[in-house]
Amino acid sequence: MFWTFAALFVLPLGFWRSAVIIDSVFALPWNVANLPTPEMRQRAGDMIKWIFYVGGGVAGVKAVLR
Repeated sequence: MFWTFAALFVLPLGFWRSAVIIDSVFALPWNVANLPTPEMRQRAGDMIKWIFYVGGGVAGVKAVLR
């Protein structure tokens, strides 16, 4: 249930971030907009960071319990 709920936020954010990177690297005419405020950019980065923390924690717990 957790991963389903997290995916509702992280998947669109990952899609947007990928579009920004692809647009800037390949100079495409997409003009993908940045997030409007520094706070939103910080929270978006935090979401990505915490997904890796939680995923690493789950993997660590599973490795210990086996």
